[in-house]
Order: sequence, then structure tokens, then C-alpha cells
Amino acid sequence: MLNLPYEDNSFDCILCRNVISHTDTKGVERIIKEINRVLREDGECYLTLGSKSSPAFNNKDFPVVDENTKIRVEDGPENGIPHFYADYDLIQKLFKDNIIELVEHIEDFYEDKGKTSSSYHYHLLIKKSVISPELKEYIEEKIFPEYNKNGKSHDIRHIKEVMRNALILGQKYNVNLDMLYTAVAYHDIGDNIDRENHEKVSAQIFEEDKNLNRFFNTSELQLIKEAIEDHRASKIGEPRNIYGKILASADKTVTIEIFFRRTFEYGKEHYGNIGKEEHIKRAWEHAVTKFGKEGYAAKKDYIENEYREKELKKLQDLIEDKERFFKVADEMYKKYME
Repeated sequence: MLNLPYEDNSFDCILCRNVISHTDTKGVERIIKEINRVLREDGECYLTLGSKSSPAFNNKDFPVVDENTKIRVEDGPENGIPHFYADYDLIQKLFKDNIIELVEHIEDFYEDKGKTSSSYHYHLLIKKSVISPELKEYIEEKIFPEYNKNGKSHDIRHIKEVMRNALILGQKYNVNLDMLYTAVAYHDIGDNIDRENHEKVSAQIFEEDKNLNRFFNTSELQLIKEAIEDHRASKIGEPRNIYGKILASADKTVTIEIFFRRTFEYGKEHYGNIGKEEHIKRAWEHAVTKFGKEGYAAKKDYIENEYREKELKKLQDLIEDKERFFKVADEMYKKYME
């Protein structure tokens, strides 16, 4: 797959199940470029990648090729073959030029010589991006680096998570994706200046960026500004336009793992060296207040967002089981804080 024998824009859909990981990092990057080359506009690709949670990646006896690749040394057909492994952050980097429609982390079980073993894989559905290349280049080079000034709870990783959710919704509602992309890109840029009013500061920074005049007309710029100002819908009420409604919904979409990661990171940034028990207690209180059945971020969306509803239900079920909540919190604390 390093050199696909097909012309550009040849396929509406590509299926790559357990076929692109038998190379190193540079090889995977080249394969992804080839996939994007032969995909048609708005085309999709379903693929799997090995996960760094797999025992094989953590086997210290397997030779290292690069930071993401190891050579399996074992009996059987996998012996001597390089295996590439990813994590969530690496996936965001690899597919920065795509819309990531789905990411699932799945543990697979299999029998080997009478012994049950397991491995982990990421299952992804990606779409060829239709964002203006010139706009994307400007945002990535000039705007995204500004998020290094924010704390980890509102850094570029958060922006890309919101971007993924927003662009999926944007396609569903048939909006101008360049406008939506830009609203997401700027919506938290003022967080390091004034956290409590960051939506206003972010909108002001956006408005003062005259470079955007070459991408949008006056009416479009006004809609984007309103979306940035209105993205904290739980604070100001219903957003004024569809871009604000999509951004607000995408911004409130969290998985259980993302909730704990961001909550612990925010606690570390704003509450100093509090102990593990205090972090977990604060996470519980925050979960109930924000995402519980009566939480301010659990209110009905102004648009239909099935993915958010599904993930919110999982989080609310966890909140309802306090004992299980604290057990999961302990696991997440070890993963992100220790």
C-alpha cells in the first residue's frame, strides 16, 4: 500500500482491516497519504490500527524499530514482522488532514495453544477533508500554536476533539465546513487570558484577525463570531445560529475517559498539589454538577447529536453507581496523573 496502483480520486470507500500496521511510522504515514490520494472528495476509509495498550507493544523482549513500532519475536506467521502501534493522540496527528468520524478502542480475545490471550485495536472511520487547504494551513500554522499558552484542559488536544465532533455534525446539517472549522479553531483561544469570559475574548481575537478577510465575507465573519461568543450555551442560552449550536453541542460531548483526563488536568492547573483523594472527590462533584441528570451541561441540545447522547448516557450511568465511579476514577488517575 506504499504505492497504490490507482489514479487520484479513484474510490468512494476503502477498507483496511489489519493490513496497514506491518511497517514502521514512516511507512504508515506514507500509506495514509496514498489512501487520501486515491479517495474521492467526501470518500471514506475504514481501517484498524494496533493499540499501544496491547501486551505485544509492551513486551520488552521485542526489538524496537521506532517509538511506535516493534518487531514480533515469536513462533508463527507474525515472527520477524514489524508491527506499528498507536494511541489516541497519535491518531489525531496521523489523520490531521481527515475528518475522523469514529474511533473505537476494542480488546480482542483469541485462543493460542489452549491459553486465552488478548490484543487491542483502534477501529476508525475517516473521511477525506473538504476544508480549504489554504485556510487549514493558516489555522494550523498561526492559530493552533496559540493553544500552547492554555492549560492542558483547554489545549490543542481538546480543540481537535471538539473539531472531530463538530465536523461530523456539520456534514449532517450541510453547513459551510470552512466556517465551522474556523469557529472551532478560535473558540477557546482566549482561555489563558480570561477563563471566566473566554468566549468573549476569543471572539474578539477572531474579529481582530484581518487575515480571515481573504477567506470569508462580512456576513460569514459575523456568523462565526456569534458562534464563538455563544458556544457556552449552558451560560448564555440558545446560540443565535446553527454554527453556534453545533459548536456548543460538540464542545459538550465527552467520553468517560476524556471527562476524567480533562477534570484531573484542570484540577492540577487550578488547585495545585492537592492529593489523589481530593482530585477524585472533586471529579465526582464536578460530574454530578455538570453531567448528572440535573447537570447544567446535560440539558437538551439545540440540535440532534446522537453520539453525544450515547456518551452522556454512559457517563450518567457511571455517576449513578458511585462505587464504580470511584473505581474508574482511580484507574484514570493512575493513567493521567502518576
